[in-house]
Amino acid sequence: MLNKVQQAFLTLLRSGLWNSPIDDLSFFPLNKEEWMELYGISMAQTVEGIVYEGMLKLPTEFLPSKIFQLRWTVRVDQIERQNKLMAKNLLQIAQIFYKEDISFTLLKGLSLADLYEKPLLRSSGDIDLYFDSKKDFKRANAVIRSKKINVTAGALNSSIYLWENCEIEHHTKMMDILNPFKQGYINKLINTEKGFYRKIKIQDTTIKGISWTLAHIQTNSHILKHYLGFGIGLRQFCDVARLYKKSISEIDKVKLQAHYKKLGILDWMFMVNNMLIQYLGLSKSFLPFINHPEQDAKWLLKDVLVAGNFGFHDTRYAGSKDILKENRQRNNTLERVVPHLLSAKKYAPAEAFWFPIFKTRDRLFGHKE
Repeated sequence: MLNKVQQAFLTLLRSGLWNSPIDDLSFFPLNKEEWMELYGISMAQTVEGIVYEGMLKLPTEFLPSKIFQLRWTVRVDQIERQNKLMAKNLLQIAQIFYKEDISFTLLKGLSLADLYEKPLLRSSGDIDLYFDSKKDFKRANAVIRSKKINVTAGALNSSIYLWENCEIEHHTKMMDILNPFKQGYINKLINTEKGFYRKIKIQDTTIKGISWTLAHIQTNSHILKHYLGFGIGLRQFCDVARLYKKSISEIDKVKLQAHYKKLGILDWMFMVNNMLIQYLGLSKSFLPFINHPEQDAKWLLKDVLVAGNFGFHDTRYAGSKDILKENRQRNNTLERVVPHLLSAKKYAPAEAFWFPIFKTRDRLFGHKE
């Protein structure tokens, strides 16, 4: 059962996400402590910019104090500045790679921001670049290292570095589908979709982005991968909801659903979609699926609210330093990950099986370029 503050939070989130009037005022007004709790949830889920937009739609008598509003306004200003900085950094890196004739594709993050009514309000984490050629991946890493920047190995054959205090990741793997028996199908799909790559406008520069079909599968498989680990926050689910609305006229529902079935995650997608409909206010008219079964997604929402963004804000470990995003070493791994694996086993059995195997491999052996 969701408490009053959680209900109020979801109400404001829906309003900000869809730029719509408040759909339920029965959870307001909130006192000072409740507003602080709601703000904390927004931060933990990294949707504070979206919720802020919803808060501004409240009747004047239900608004928090002016001081509290100012504090939140300052935070939103920080988000906007960070997004502008990330766009600037992306363009700098893009120009370097263009000059070296290194081909890349923008994934996640900034490629999803323009799906929102106000893109600058979407909290961004890092910049993700995909290289479909291992040669280009190695060359890109070498070029960055030539700038005296430290490039380190990441999970699943990726690399990570800081550029102007922004984290950049280079990937050789586009989809977070771990089942090794599905990689051939994924590669074939990626090759088929190459002719449909999107053109994403970042300021005055056009950056290549993946097709709508690949964006659907990539975004949702990314959510599943992190859910199988320490957890995932609502920001990523908001991305999916906005993606559905923006691309509904561009997607072949039958083919997309067939892809999910072939990849073994269709039941997981049904559950995700039900959460979007039941709690984030997604209209069924934007659902790119056919014959969609209705299921109660409260258990998934509960897991998401508890874990927070990538599990860094898990309320069960609020006293631990590892909830800070800056600390990449999260503790209590088995206690935190196993319940997610068991929950997801029913909906994506193969991914739940392979996840701990690949994570163990990466931890023990890492990877080499």
